[in-house]
Amino acid sequence: YTMAVTNTGNAAIAGVVLSDAFASNVAPVLKAGGFNTGDTDSDGLLDVSETWQYTASHAVTQAELDAGSNIINVAVVTGTSATGDDDDATTPVTQIKTLHIEKDMTVPGGIANVVGEVISYTMAVTNTGNAAIAGVEVSDAFAPNVSPVLKAGGFNTGDTDSDGLLDVSETWQYTASHTVTQAELDAGTTIVNVAMVTGTGATGDDDDATTPVSQNKVLHIEKDMTVPGGTANVAGEVISYTMAVTNTGNAAIAGVMVTDAFTSDEAPVLSGGFNIGDTDTDGLLDVSETWQYTASHAVTQAELDAGSNIINVAVVTGTGATGDDDDATTLVTQIKTLHIEKDMTVPGGTANVVGEVISYTMAVTNTGNAAIAGVVLSDAFASNVAPVLKAG
Repeated sequence: YTMAVTNTGNAAIAGVVLSDAFASNVAPVLKAGGFNTGDTDSDGLLDVSETWQYTASHAVTQAELDAGSNIINVAVVTGTSATGDDDDATTPVTQIKTLHIEKDMTVPGGIANVVGEVISYTMAVTNTGNAAIAGVEVSDAFAPNVSPVLKAGGFNTGDTDSDGLLDVSETWQYTASHTVTQAELDAGTTIVNVAMVTGTGATGDDDDATTPVSQNKVLHIEKDMTVPGGTANVAGEVISYTMAVTNTGNAAIAGVMVTDAFTSDEAPVLSGGFNIGDTDTDGLLDVSETWQYTASHAVTQAELDAGSNIINVAVVTGTGATGDDDDATTLVTQIKTLHIEKDMTVPGGTANVVGEVISYTMAVTNTGNAAIAGVVLSDAFASNVAPVLKAG
């Protein structure tokens, strides 16, 4: 502040004193000799023609900025036997109310990968302006359970003077949470959550916290078989296969395909064009679904002849998924049964001459279901048993 004191009367004034209750450092501007710079004749009297100079200062307080009213400072001048005077200087106050919010998140393992796990959010709100802010509110459309962290008395833990105003020096704390949904894991994109802070007459702010999502797409197939009688023992009988495909990961799987090199008629079990297990008919194998497939195989003579179990492997694949396979084993029952028919011829139809020859023919068949190796025909009565051979 600068203050100029003049004498508007008609006689010199002694004992001039300038005071200012608002400024404690009021001081005259002095010239050499210790007289006021305006005391031109250096007689210590404020002559009619003189203007004496004074200065003072005031440091703006936080309370004044918080109040927002003009800063009005009144100076009073007195003198011996003189009519005093006063004057004010008005300083306008500009309030800047600016909010800032910082939002952070934590989730078990650092990523969202389980339906139902909870993402915890913390929000720190500060005042980056110059004046206290009333009516501070934090909202979050994504997390409806935003709440302030309170201390005893019901004030925010960061409200150090418990006046309900966000002061420039304070940091108020808030929390919220969000439960991870299956839809979010199926989407696979990061979960972005934006919080907003507002206050009376203040410039608001927002901040987001981003949670990475980890998709785990894992297919599982279970293959079963049925065959009449429980074993394969007749050429041409049909082995029926059923395959159940599930998603043991955490996210829906597209492009699910079951293949079986052993069967040519593998097919999904459909309803309305979708797999019967696709309960929401979206063409995606959800974590909660089981898709059904069928196939069949006709037992071959070669399989019965081989006698080994008939093992059939099905493979399931999907877009971006870890595939799986499973086999179904059909027991083969071999039945190896020989049958012989023996006939004879002799001249005249009866044996009546020494030396005449009785001729025998024997027909051997396999009345079982599998080829028989090492067939040997013996006849203790006839030493010349021999197979009838074909060329080669």
